[in-house]
Amino acid sequence: MNTVSRRIVMILAACVIFISLAVLAFWAYTSFQLARAKQQYGVYPTMREGMLAKIEENYQGIIDIQWGADGPNAKDGSNPHIGFITARVWADSRMDGKPVGNDIHDFDFPGSFFLLTREGWVSMPEGAFPEVIGLGMVLFDLAGTP
Repeated sequence: MNTVSRRIVMILAACVIFISLAVLAFWAYTSFQLARAKQQYGVYPTMREGMLAKIEENYQGIIDIQWGADGPNAKDGSNPHIGFITARVWADSRMDGKPVGNDIHDFDFPGSFFLLTREGWVSMPEGAFPEVIGLGMVLFDLAGTP
């Protein structure tokens, strides 16, 4: 094998190794974030039930809840396993003691991403990149069906 052939083989081998490691890292990140969310936030049959649990954990003296957006995060409805839900919450206060509302309105307007696994919906913080995890769920067959 001449020098040029060896270089080509080495470059191809390096590319295969790099791509394999990238896929493995993406699978590990997706799996870790889903497992962490299931343990930390729980699994719910619907996004609304998951959001209600979050609201009950974060507000005291809940007076009223009005549901807002509730469905796939994508406007075209693609990736139905990546959902976003919002609500208007009227309550005495937040659990951290901060008041509810602001100068414009007397309610809070929380929203949250939820991902549909085979077990149900799990809340996913925005900082964990739920849309990226949603892509991993499709690639690694981890997404539930709505």
